Amino acid sequence: MSERIKRVAAYCRVSTEEQKKHGYSIQAQKDKLQNYIDAHADMMLVDFYIDDGVSAVKVGKRVEMQRLLSDVKEHKVDMILFTKLDRWGRSVGIYYQIQSVLDEYGVIWKAIDEDYEIETSAGKFKVNIMMSVAQQERDRCSERIKDVFEHKIKNGEAIYGTNA
Repeated sequence: MSERIKRVAAYCRVSTEEQKKHGYSIQAQKDKLQNYIDAHADMMLVDFYIDDGVSAVKVGKRVEMQRLLSDVKEHKVDMILFTKLDRWGRSVGIYYQIQSVLDEYGVIWKAIDEDYEIETSAGKFKVNIMMSVAQQERDRCSERIKDVFEHKIKNGEAIYGTNA
């Protein structure tokens, strides 16, 4: 008896040049995901869904995430792969908004570079914790940037570019 082939969507996202410099480039993610799929005979790539230069915070602005969710609703996808959980999202609320759609249509996901699963209560708890940590990290970074901008404004410095 042959195993059913999983129709796999490969999701990639990068939001800043800094992430690109540290190995999160779209091409690096695509290569890892393609190699993973190639190594699994029970997987067939449906498409790459690539949000390049898009923050994880505003799910409505993630055009490819919206296309992916549309394909999920049209039953074109059985499984979604991404490299790391923070490429998928950095907000607990947004995570559960997306997860509810996946649950409704029976679609599973896997972060190929990390050990997560959501089939057990312990797995769901771990994802919850890690999503909370990612959201807190994002919020702290945002607070630091706001502090820097406030300091620059107070001292008459340019926020972007130079004063020249």
